[in-house]
Amino acid sequence: MISFFQRYKKHIDWFVRAMLYLGVVMPIVVGVKYLFPFVFPKAVFFQACVEIALLGYLALVLIDKSYLPKINALVVLVGAWMASICLAGIMGVDPSFSFWSKAERMDGILWYFHAFAFFVMLIGMMRTKMSWIRFLQWNSIVGGAVGIAALISKYAPGMFALGDQTRLAGTFGNPAFLATYFVVLFFIDVLLFASTDSDNHVRRVWFVLALFSMMCVFLSGTRGAYVGVVAGIIVALVGIALSAWQKYKKIIAIIAGIGIVLVVSFVAFRGFWNRVSPFFASRVYSVWNIPKPRLIVWGMAWDAFKDRPLLGWGSENFMYAFNKHFNPDVHTYEMSIFDRPHNKILDLLVAQGLFGLVSYLSLFGYIASKLIIAILKKRNSERDTLICAIVLGLFTAYFVQDLVLFEMPTSTVALFLLFALGYWVLREQSHSVAAQLQENRVSAKKNTVVVKNGYANLPTQTGLPAHAGMIWLASALGILALFVNAVVIPMSASRGVVDAARALSSKSQDYSAILQRAQQA
Repeated sequence: MISFFQRYKKHIDWFVRAMLYLGVVMPIVVGVKYLFPFVFPKAVFFQACVEIALLGYLALVLIDKSYLPKINALVVLVGAWMASICLAGIMGVDPSFSFWSKAERMDGILWYFHAFAFFVMLIGMMRTKMSWIRFLQWNSIVGGAVGIAALISKYAPGMFALGDQTRLAGTFGNPAFLATYFVVLFFIDVLLFASTDSDNHVRRVWFVLALFSMMCVFLSGTRGAYVGVVAGIIVALVGIALSAWQKYKKIIAIIAGIGIVLVVSFVAFRGFWNRVSPFFASRVYSVWNIPKPRLIVWGMAWDAFKDRPLLGWGSENFMYAFNKHFNPDVHTYEMSIFDRPHNKILDLLVAQGLFGLVSYLSLFGYIASKLIIAILKKRNSERDTLICAIVLGLFTAYFVQDLVLFEMPTSTVALFLLFALGYWVLREQSHSVAAQLQENRVSAKKNTVVVKNGYANLPTQTGLPAHAGMIWLASALGILALFVNAVVIPMSASRGVVDAARALSSKSQDYSAILQRAQQA
């Protein structure tokens, strides 16, 4: 078995990469025959991609240890946050619910295991600048398709409809989640634009896609995303100004000027904006107006945190906290039961306690501090420093917009993609990309590293563990069991419930049999 892996190592490498590429297609996935068609099918699709990729990745790791990511502070911090999620779930009020979650959210411990595996495989497989650039390019192309589908659904629903599209929601079913996706995509498009040589015509594609992503954010009408993207742009511009003012001062001045003109126009010509674009104007002018029910629920979340301050109530258990600390005033404004406090900080405090909040903030703080140091010290090339500033803006935008939201499968994948991107950027910032590529060329002559088409064929580090074949086989059986329990059975049960509901609505005689099959699944 091991000899087979060694013989077909390049093919296995390609296969794992292909599954990682396929994983980021999840925003397109919609399953109308399943419960919560905009959430559940996406999560199950991604879990399947990760589990299949793991089969190949474990084979690569067993025959070549260079595929194992280098452990650094960022990896440790991501692991610490994962530990807080697991501990909080185990010690929480409903460990089973914390582990499995529900079809509406898919945000349990099991889901985070898959996201963490995705992170590990990304940093283990994407080891050159070209491999990262190509992966991000693919992600942006997928994003373009997602945006086009959303626009068609909103403005040409006769072609295909995706539910209520009063605000642009597309395949996400919720404009807030679409906005989060395109906030991330906007900065990735800008990063690709900055990473491409000025004489390369492909650069225009990333510029157009960046504008397109920005348009999707604003059409979503999501105020938190508005604030997040503006905060990210400001931070990125400040970083660029501090690192390369002379080169980029005209661009900075133009962007800053446009921003100032827009702010002044919104203040001085409110009536004009209300006439020209009442929808957009209403969202902008109410950007700081937090709905009263949210404020009430935030108070309930704070009271719940004080009950269990260290490890919290466990993931997915906010409904227990909501019931215990229920404030009837919330139903004066909205007849809803909240399963999230709609605030990332409070969500962490309730679900994971101080341990979870500190580990999460430490992640962002570590990445931000390292990027700021790289920008201020100017040790790298101007392009590398520019990339650091853009990535700093990206993390800022994500963090700010998440303050009034919570994670869903698509945003969790985006978050762990950002962690992996941060891993690569921080690794490169201490040694400029140009110098790294030059070293790769020199080392290639010594048969140390061969870089071709974005793939890094590092020298095989032998010293295979004893019974490596048995280790892979046992792992494969475990992954197969996981696939059955995390993909096959949930899909069957979800499909069965929907079929039973349809049979009931049509007064079909098969209703009882269909429902029984769903319950057995």
